[in-house]
Amino acid sequence: MYHSLNAQQLSGRRLNELVDNILDFAKLKNHKLELQLQSVGLRSIVEVILTVCEPLTAGKDLQLINVIAPELPLVLADENRLQQILYNLIGNAIKFTESGIVEISAKIVDTDGETPLGVSLSNLPPSSPDFQIAVTVSDTGIGIPAANLDRIFEAFEQGDGSTVRQYGGTGLGLTLSKQFVELHGGKIYAASQVGIGSHFTFTLPISPETIHPSEPAINPQPVTKTNGLESKNNRIKNYLTSNLKLPQAVPNAAYQADVPLQVEQFKLLIVDDDPINLQVLNNHLSLQNYSVIQALNGEQALSILESGQQHFDLIILDIMMPRMSGYEVCAKLREKYPSHELPVVMLTAKN
Repeated sequence: MYHSLNAQQLSGRRLNELVDNILDFAKLKNHKLELQLQSVGLRSIVEVILTVCEPLTAGKDLQLINVIAPELPLVLADENRLQQILYNLIGNAIKFTESGIVEISAKIVDTDGETPLGVSLSNLPPSSPDFQIAVTVSDTGIGIPAANLDRIFEAFEQGDGSTVRQYGGTGLGLTLSKQFVELHGGKIYAASQVGIGSHFTFTLPISPETIHPSEPAINPQPVTKTNGLESKNNRIKNYLTSNLKLPQAVPNAAYQADVPLQVEQFKLLIVDDDPINLQVLNNHLSLQNYSVIQALNGEQALSILESGQQHFDLIILDIMMPRMSGYEVCAKLREKYPSHELPVVMLTAKN
């Protein structure tokens, strides 16, 4: 039964990916696809994609490695499209690599694609048009023949017949990735040697925004909720209602006299890099009489816990965050706190 359900799930995911790719391809062809640009942390988004792709390595002697520096500047990108680019490139690297490594790295380059001398992460001018971030997905797979490199980004191109039969695919992944990168004003190119491996590199603009992990927790002003946030927080509310029951009011007045006036509150730590999400969560949870502490990123959350000044009954942890993803934060927490001592609810608005 398990294997049958698993097969159906994988089949459903592939069909969903195929439909999404075809829809995106049609939008791009008709110039109807618009980017929703925002500041995005590369390291954390790569960490999430690697976690999602981990099941694809089953049966292979393969390591997935994220070597992107935590202090790398943020990029200005459409987060959903950036995820698609990375998922396509990393998924391809895993598919065509039986053993060795798939490594994702990033560095600052000038507009010609060269690594600039004398420019470091600390003295880079914010959002300078002279510099970009180049992201590279490298593998130790079967490689691509030189004669095929010029056409791998063409629609429905899948290489020769033997590769199609062995590996399959829709032939749209690289085409969409190329067009998404170009919509961001970047370039994508590949280098490969048969039997040694491949390198796919694409460039993205640097964001003018920066993240300061040392900033104190904030209490932002109330903001208007969106439908996505309401849905996200309804899931949290349902979880808390079923798992952390607060004492209920007793209708009998005589019995109420025996109930202590002061009831100990459950204390929650909520972690999200979006101040709007934090405020909406805080509003929902405070109304349910939970004591809420907020943190803007993973480093801040870990710092609050390491101080030892407060005990928390539950952590609500966003997955997509700059510098350190929710998965990384949770792994750090589990080094010290077992799940029965400090439960964690992983939270994301992504579908």
